[in-house]
Amino acid sequence: MESTILRGDNQIGGSVVEITTDAGKRIWVDFGSELSVKEEFSTDRMLIDRMRNEATRPHAVFFTHIHGDHIGLLAYVEKGVKVYIGPVAIEMLKNIREALIGVEKDVEKRALLKREQDILSGDTTVKYENKQRVYDSELGIWYTALRVDHSVFDSYMLKFEIDGEVLVHTGDFRSHGRLGDELLSDVRKHMAGKVDKLIIEGTMMTRLNETVMTEDEMQKKAKEIFSKNKYAFLMCSSTNVDSLASFHNAMKNVDKDRKLFCTDYVYSQLQIYTELIGKKENREEYIFSNIERFPRRKGELTKEMKDHGFVMLVGKRHSYRERIRALSDLNPTLIYSMWEGYLEEDKEYTDKDIIRTVSCVGPNVNMLHTSGHATAKTLTEIINIIDAKTICPIHTENPFGFYMLDITNEMRNRICIDIDKINEAREEEIVDCRDLLKVREYDFSTGEKDCRAIIEKFPALWKELSEGGVLHPIIQLVKGDDDLELERDDELELCFRGNDSSSEKRVTVYYNNHEFFSVGIVNKKGRISFNKSHARYWKTEDEANDILSTQYGFVLNHSTDRYVKNFDVISLDELKRIRDMRKEIMETYFSLSHVYDYFKNEKLEKPLDKLELEKYEQQRLMSSNTECKNGYYIYDMEYAQPFFNSDVKNFYKLITGGLKQNKPDSLAIRFDEKGVPKALVFIELKSTESAMKGKSSIYNHIIGMKNYVNNPLNRPFIAHRKKEAYEIMRSYKALGIHNCDVTDFKMSDFEALDIELLVVITDNTPENVLSAKSYYDIPENMDKIKKTANMGSVKCGILLLEKDNFKLDFNKIIYE
Repeated sequence: MESTILRGDNQIGGSVVEITTDAGKRIWVDFGSELSVKEEFSTDRMLIDRMRNEATRPHAVFFTHIHGDHIGLLAYVEKGVKVYIGPVAIEMLKNIREALIGVEKDVEKRALLKREQDILSGDTTVKYENKQRVYDSELGIWYTALRVDHSVFDSYMLKFEIDGEVLVHTGDFRSHGRLGDELLSDVRKHMAGKVDKLIIEGTMMTRLNETVMTEDEMQKKAKEIFSKNKYAFLMCSSTNVDSLASFHNAMKNVDKDRKLFCTDYVYSQLQIYTELIGKKENREEYIFSNIERFPRRKGELTKEMKDHGFVMLVGKRHSYRERIRALSDLNPTLIYSMWEGYLEEDKEYTDKDIIRTVSCVGPNVNMLHTSGHATAKTLTEIINIIDAKTICPIHTENPFGFYMLDITNEMRNRICIDIDKINEAREEEIVDCRDLLKVREYDFSTGEKDCRAIIEKFPALWKELSEGGVLHPIIQLVKGDDDLELERDDELELCFRGNDSSSEKRVTVYYNNHEFFSVGIVNKKGRISFNKSHARYWKTEDEANDILSTQYGFVLNHSTDRYVKNFDVISLDELKRIRDMRKEIMETYFSLSHVYDYFKNEKLEKPLDKLELEKYEQQRLMSSNTECKNGYYIYDMEYAQPFFNSDVKNFYKLITGGLKQNKPDSLAIRFDEKGVPKALVFIELKSTESAMKGKSSIYNHIIGMKNYVNNPLNRPFIAHRKKEAYEIMRSYKALGIHNCDVTDFKMSDFEALDIELLVVITDNTPENVLSAKSYYDIPENMDKIKKTANMGSVKCGILLLEKDNFKLDFNKIIYE
């Protein structure tokens, strides 16, 4: 047996798989039309020609379900080719085609619809027997069809046993609908067991972090809407029987006499669901009892409708809009239960007619929809249960997303992606996708370079920072010294660094969240160093070099672009002189709106009102939040978190849709009132309106943080974050800095930390600069930010800080 994905390994919709037996029998799984593709770019014609060519024509087509992107080319199935399909699906499809024939005026299209009816009624069409292992003597194969949960009823997962090999094709499926409870046990019983190849859908791979609503949850929300709104219109696919059942049952629960009104076609479709599913299969939730055909006149309102209200199922045609307008005086609501992409402007998938219908209702629109496809969690469970030797993604725009699932490295190595084919299809792709597969070679259980736990990892540095050590004056400068009558320098903060250098372990002192200087041990000597990026704007190049080298003893290391100074002993007075020198350099830098870069010999414009304000506030935030009881303790700033290794950063870029590596502004521990650590918190701070938009927008930062936390491949790094927080805070306490007054540190408490995200929005800009809060206060921006924060399962709060207040108050955080 051989199998090939003819189409669908890098796109959603139009998937076709070809299986060839050793005896030369060709079998196709699905034969659908492409989604949202202009006719001139469609590859449908290629598949139709393949069907018509006797040399390439399949002997049979197994359809997984009746969505157009899977069965849309049914009319082109040649005579004599066997068709396999679900029994309820046949009746649903016949009813749809009958309705379309009644309104279709194009002669050629009517002929195609009649051709489909003939195929469905012909003797070459075979009905699936759910959960039955069947031998087909003509094809010489065994197959098993398993009915699965999807957004259209009578969808199937297929298992083929051919020539001593086993192939499973999942079709489209999910686990959060009414049939979902049985999915895992059914797959374990009927689909698993020495499977050679698994062809599995991955529609949700571009939405890995999305949390989907179950049908039961949607029914509860619909009940709330119908309770508050007596008159309602509903936009929902007529084949989405699960959702129609949710809305119908919600409506009856509000008022047992309220009716669902629909067209003659939909009425017939609901009767099919009632007879073949509700009654025949004894599924009461699929019995549609409260249904009626539309009133003859578009504005007609009977006494029954006025007293009990109504739900009207509408679509995108003009006639539906006329009904909505005719009843607009009732102040009706509309529930939109379809893909939200249709409502986006100026996209290839935009549906202007749907937008027009939704607009007819005005502002009273409720978005209430759930996906028809498997979440990352469900895909992971199915992959682990079936345990196939080879895993082939299909029906996905992001096949590489399968590497992000919570599966073992050994399982990842079984994923098979046609890299050459995808590179060829993605003409604008910058990276060679082969680079992405280096993820297979990385051991995600390691990552010692990722941890900055100073007590444990930097013994020499720790010794020199402690009292009597050559670097101890740094600690005295940052925290103050009562014995020396030395006040703490409130403008400076200290953080641990060094994971990015194998030769130098160091701590970094910050000023306005810019590196002030780094302090470390090199060859048993102390070293102070700082980047030349600020010095280059100070006075002239020669004068800067002369002052830094002659007066202060710094040497410019051209290989690292850093000024460095090594010493055996450093006095507190000398350190103060270096501090004052650095402050003069940096204050000059901060004060200039136009600077002359003497190293590059060019004049540069520096936007002070944006960059410097936000960095200043980031440091203020850290200095203002060192609470070890009932508050936040910020222990680090601006740390670029590693993921995998540098060789596979393009992989991350691709799977997150181009988002850059996430770098939160601050890392914090949230403590309860007893001083017990409860959560590791990733904090993003935004100060200006411009920072809320663009490539580094608040939306991208939220999504980036969620992707980082949700990515199972990053779990070792999350574990390192918790471990290093424990060690860093132990170090702060031992060194006496940052007000760390926790009385008892337990590693086990830190290992059990929850993960939280926090967006901090401030209002401190100069008069001529709009603040981040002013952007947030615009209702549509506020709604979009809250919606982004609510995506996925990771908790993300929003906190507004007024003017000069930088204290984080847990009780004021917005979670919606």
